[in-house]
Amino acid sequence: MFNSHTVFISISMEQFFSALHHCFLRNKILLLIIKQAGGLVNFTATVNDPNPGDQHTTEWSFSQGVSSVAISDLQRQLDPAGLTPGIYNVTVIVTDNGSPPVSNEVNLSYRIVEILAALSATQDSDGDGIPDADEGWADDDQDGQPNYLDAVDLPNVLNEVSEDGLTFLIEADPGVKMVLGE
Repeated sequence: MFNSHTVFISISMEQFFSALHHCFLRNKILLLIIKQAGGLVNFTATVNDPNPGDQHTTEWSFSQGVSSVAISDLQRQLDPAGLTPGIYNVTVIVTDNGSPPVSNEVNLSYRIVEILAALSATQDSDGDGIPDADEGWADDDQDGQPNYLDAVDLPNVLNEVSEDGLTFLIEADPGVKMVLGE
């Protein structure tokens, strides 16, 4: 008897989708909860296209009443100071110039708040061994849970209850990214 391994390789002449990701940055910190008076916020889209010669067009759409300034095709900036606290959405559509053209769309929600509560230097709300003040309000994995409440870095896993120390988790299939919504 012998070991046999089968490998399948697919070659396609078709146009592939570009991978599209976008994030919100203030002072180089990833956020989904944004303090109203905290200064300008950059919305950045990143395109990863396996078709090396493609060029891309980008279409940005923000919630009604939100105006942004174009920094580049892949970056917008807004000042949340004039926005009412609440949940807002941004949509980015990237279309390549391949034959046929292929588009990819990403929608994300973000929350504008008046204040961000001060975080304790001794309390560890998510049970990961790091004090809340050290983890802060950033959202490094962009899942809608600030770092101080988020002990899980896997894109397909969320805490059911943030204070439970990883006892109860919500898990989707690998490859699925879960994000807290409204």
